[in-house]
Amino acid sequence: MLLLSPNVLFLYEKTRKKGRGRGCKKFCYVLLCGSLLSASFYCYYRTVQAETPVLVEVTTVKQKDIYNSVIAPGTIDSVGIYDIVFADDTFIKDVAVSLGECVDQGDLLMKREEPEKNSILFAKEISNLTDQIVSAVSEYGIFLENSILVPTVSGNDVLIRSPASGVITELNVSDDGRVDGLTVAAKISDYSSFQVTVDLSEIYLSSIAVGQSVDITCDALPDKKYKGRVSSIANSARKKGSLIGGQEVYVPIKITMENADENLKPGYSVNARICTEKHENTLSLPYQCVFQDKENRELVYVVKDGVLELRRVMTGLELERETEILYGLKFGDKVVINPSETMKTGQKVLVKE
Repeated sequence: MLLLSPNVLFLYEKTRKKGRGRGCKKFCYVLLCGSLLSASFYCYYRTVQAETPVLVEVTTVKQKDIYNSVIAPGTIDSVGIYDIVFADDTFIKDVAVSLGECVDQGDLLMKREEPEKNSILFAKEISNLTDQIVSAVSEYGIFLENSILVPTVSGNDVLIRSPASGVITELNVSDDGRVDGLTVAAKISDYSSFQVTVDLSEIYLSSIAVGQSVDITCDALPDKKYKGRVSSIANSARKKGSLIGGQEVYVPIKITMENADENLKPGYSVNARICTEKHENTLSLPYQCVFQDKENRELVYVVKDGVLELRRVMTGLELERETEILYGLKFGDKVVINPSETMKTGQKVLVKE
């Protein structure tokens, strides 16, 4: 039975009582027909609206390793730095390397004429060194800072070879040139002993521990990725200016690099991502999928056979772009991204391609 609006019924009754003849009947007929059409259109609209699928964007529940991390800028340092110094002014016949060149242990660095033995000039300068170093210096007039270099003799030349694999990070000699005594002739930085030093804000210090894994990227080598581990945390903090003004408290952190190569150089700027917590083989979703109701329950909409299904979930780690799902979903489920407030269980949907 069709229910007409009160206004239509009132007009109909009023017109009927006045008895305006044929014109009255015609008016009432038009009024009733209009009401019937309006009601029919409304019912049709509601039916079409209920059956028309809503267009939604979905994502698939993934299973992978996820972790929390702290990112801090840092600088590459070399623990193994070898300085080659001559006891007195020396004439270099031939230099076999160039600045920035990579060398292996034992590679020829340079040749010098065989020096006069038992150089008196440098004897007093090395009085605080060990007997072994004194012997090496008195024999060849050459020593390494924190290490001993015993060059080989070939004819009238002394062949000076690299004590370690690394990069020539300083070179102050040239072919047929002279190098002053007590001057660093060459510096070799052992890249196998490269480490990263970062200043970490005290805010994050409670989550940092020795042994945590680190992903390292270098501004000068954007296509390279390196690995490392936290090796030490300073016992004291220091203050320095922040970008927003004022001072912040930072703690120096040392990171040992595990796969450093010849492309790196001491002083390079890097970004270190320290893994503070890792969950393996767990489910995850973009954080835009999860919403809360008035009772603060965590919910998602799952698309199954083209129909929405409301699911309650529990989240774990909350990352920058995704969140861990502890229960409520399984691997491969299709979940709506950015669900709207008008969505409801049983609603038909069409997934965006």
